[in-house]
Amino acid sequence: SDEGVAQVFERSNGSFQQVATLTASQPGDRVGESVDVDGNVAVVGAPGTGAAGEVYVYEKTGGTWNTTPEVALSNADNLQDTGPSDEQPPELNPQPPSDPNDPRFGSILAIEDDTIVAIGRPGDSSSNTGLLQFRPRQSGQGSSWVYIDQFVDLLLPTDVATEGGFSILTNSDTTDQVARVFPVGVNPTFERFGPGQDSTIQDIPGFGALGDITDPAGSNPIAFVGAEDQVVVYEAISAGGQVPDFPDSKTATLKPSTGATGAGFGTSSIAADGTDVVVGAPGETTSGGTGAVYQFQRSSGSWGQTRRITAPSGVSDFGTSLSLGPSTIYVGDGSNVYTFAR
Repeated sequence: SDEGVAQVFERSNGSFQQVATLTASQPGDRVGESVDVDGNVAVVGAPGTGAAGEVYVYEKTGGTWNTTPEVALSNADNLQDTGPSDEQPPELNPQPPSDPNDPRFGSILAIEDDTIVAIGRPGDSSSNTGLLQFRPRQSGQGSSWVYIDQFVDLLLPTDVATEGGFSILTNSDTTDQVARVFPVGVNPTFERFGPGQDSTIQDIPGFGALGDITDPAGSNPIAFVGAEDQVVVYEAISAGGQVPDFPDSKTATLKPSTGATGAGFGTSSIAADGTDVVVGAPGETTSGGTGAVYQFQRSSGSWGQTRRITAPSGVSDFGTSLSLGPSTIYVGDGSNVYTFAR
């Protein structure tokens, strides 16, 4: 019935234990289709809720996760607008997207440093999608989250990630294959790159399938953009002010050492942290199962593959989802999560 749940696990004495279950309120909510955590706050997408989807916010207080969401972000017109203008927050379209490929609100989201970024459909005359941003109310105004800003006219957004005060938004529509990097907050300016700006990637199919961003130096973010059978890397020259300055052409291209094609490398999963990035290829046939994960690192200014992790015996779709912790690689196959030391 597609209610969905989000399971919370915490590591204690070297092993993981389930500590909470975040459940749906009714059939069809699809809770857990997207999840992100930052400190003691978890954001969980429920794109099946209502007509347009919702995002649930859960907090950990007193060492315990509250299994009832603090707030459900949906029709943003009932949230306080903290932006600099008198413009009212956008009302999400009460109708599902007309194009089944368009994401519903809650299907794509991220959180970092008390800012939630999530994909939604604005209620204006535009037929395209918007990126909405939310932050907690200021001290003394309660703990609820409020809308702060939006961007509209996004064609088929595919992924969003945020770190170090910067976000990356990827787009795979064939008429506008592009990645945008911007500082989170009100009225930020985009730095965009893609086939229309970079002549070195003119013939790369699937550019913008997914993306991630890191900021290891604290000022010069690194953007990773997925495409078919490869990941394109852009390293900012400087962040100078608010908007990072990226070069006109790519910094590097990451490809699997096996030369495997059509296995989902670059279009299925990616996770980056510091100068490490892991890329999933869940369709790659291995000796014991299906799926592989490739790890790349930057050393002395150059990017190179340092590791290949293959599916355990009998496991399929290994590498469907990925995450990087400070010392751990988390690999999902759609049903289980496997951990590996970085």
